[in-house]
Amino acid sequence: MIRLSNIHKTYRMGTVEVQALREVSVTIEPSEFVAVMGPSGSGKSTLLHIIGLLDVPDGGSYELFSQEVSKLKEDELALLRGRVVGFVFQQFNLLPRTTALNNVALPLHYSGNNRGGTKAQELLEQVGLGSRQFHKPNELSGGQQQRVAIARALINGPQLLLADEPTGNLDSASQEEIMEIFQRLNEQGITIVLVTHEEVIARYARRVIRMRDGMIQSDQVVRTSPPATPPPFSGKKGKRPFPEGKRGRAFHLKEWSLYLGQAWQALRANKVRSGLSMLGITIGVAAVIAMLALGRGAKQAVEQQLSSLGSNLLVVYPGSRQTRGVALEQGTVTRFTFEDAKAITETIPSVEKVAASAFQVVGVLPAKGATGWRDQDDLIIIPMYTAMHRLLGKEYVDSIDIQVVSPAAMEATEQGVRELMIRRHHLPPSLYDSFQIRNLADIVAAVSESSRTMSWLLAAIAAISLLVGGIGIMNIMLVSVTERTREIGLRKAVGARPRDILAQFLIEASTTSLVGGGAGILLGTAITLTLSQLAHWTTSVSLDAVVVATVFSAVVGVVFGLWPARKASRLNPIDALRYE
Repeated sequence: MIRLSNIHKTYRMGTVEVQALREVSVTIEPSEFVAVMGPSGSGKSTLLHIIGLLDVPDGGSYELFSQEVSKLKEDELALLRGRVVGFVFQQFNLLPRTTALNNVALPLHYSGNNRGGTKAQELLEQVGLGSRQFHKPNELSGGQQQRVAIARALINGPQLLLADEPTGNLDSASQEEIMEIFQRLNEQGITIVLVTHEEVIARYARRVIRMRDGMIQSDQVVRTSPPATPPPFSGKKGKRPFPEGKRGRAFHLKEWSLYLGQAWQALRANKVRSGLSMLGITIGVAAVIAMLALGRGAKQAVEQQLSSLGSNLLVVYPGSRQTRGVALEQGTVTRFTFEDAKAITETIPSVEKVAASAFQVVGVLPAKGATGWRDQDDLIIIPMYTAMHRLLGKEYVDSIDIQVVSPAAMEATEQGVRELMIRRHHLPPSLYDSFQIRNLADIVAAVSESSRTMSWLLAAIAAISLLVGGIGIMNIMLVSVTERTREIGLRKAVGARPRDILAQFLIEASTTSLVGGGAGILLGTAITLTLSQLAHWTTSVSLDAVVVATVFSAVVGVVFGLWPARKASRLNPIDALRYE
């Protein structure tokens, strides 16, 4: 089953090199119960980690089921750890905020096993914890936590069970219970390799390997019994002990549902950290929604005020822009009448109002009060017909003011008025410039430039807000990766591949962003409505702003969560498990 040939392993601690294993060779057959003993620093745990595919040797050969392990890829090693090997650790390594049932079922998330909670419940019953399946680790004794760890190691039906000091943190009664469980498992045909430094624990094994200074000192059979029948193995000699072939789309969909479930479970288990992560993006999105709403309302108010100054007005004057002085004499310019103004109203649909004028109002007189028999404040405003017929003695108007329905229709209206005047006055091409139409382009340009400047300003503020929220998510996720380093090592030890870890952390970041973004949308809308009601500000919440905020919150989660997720996925299993 296992063949190690000339294995050596060296750890480097700064400039110091420590030889953990020196030319170790050992063979383990199916259904054996092997205890590896030795003082601290003898290399026994390193040997167990290499056998369990948590660590890799610096040199030598390791064959598992006649397959050279050094030729396997990371995903294949993860699949072996999840389906062929089971781990029981001295420190239990249970997820702290997760129930015993979910801790036992953890390897199922990475093996594609559909039995789920049912099998986990059965195993908890077998180890005497059927009534404690919904308790969390801090609600269980040390012996009970180790039973949960044993049940987790058995959930995928492994052929090899590895235990590193499984009774080191237990009292005598719990030690005996745990070792009796191991003995029953070995009698069922499971191969067990157990690391211990206690002679009383080693007596349960059939074979004892003693180590010192990274080398095997002795290897002897201490107890013989009829060999147990090992569990069936679907592989054949020379074949890899796990299924091969590409997975279909359905499995990928199932994988993503499992990733989502794991991510949501992790977020719920760490509510404070998740809340802090969401808070940054919530504030950023709320600020975006509120600013865009206020900015959109302010933009509309500015446009209305500028429009009142004449941004949608056309003025038709007789004569061209170059005509001056005597050039305004009879015949050199086109004179307009009331009928022209009426025709403009009736002919051009984009015209809202038309007003003709014959003298100019130059200002408003100050109040003077009464002087003698006459009140100077009683000023008579002369009607235009009176001014034209009785005072000025002319039959034409000096200009026609045209109000267009919107600034967007200015150009088309101006062209329509020009063509209409040419037709009505039968002007030849040589007199096309005998009148002019002014559209107050300066005011229109001011409106456009103000709108453009405000849009860029709001976009910059929104980008900064989302950037700050994204940096907050990245920082929290980096802290999360550091805090959960041992959890990541555990997940890899029970079969998680690098892409599983990457996907889980990315989904956590994306979920945090989306939930925070949703809360930000509600908060931003509430702030906008409050300002509108209390401060009487013009506001306008648009669907575009909501969509942009939602999309950007998701993008922020993916972009800023990628680095922490990638960092987590690349952690070495044993280094992560040893992290303090």
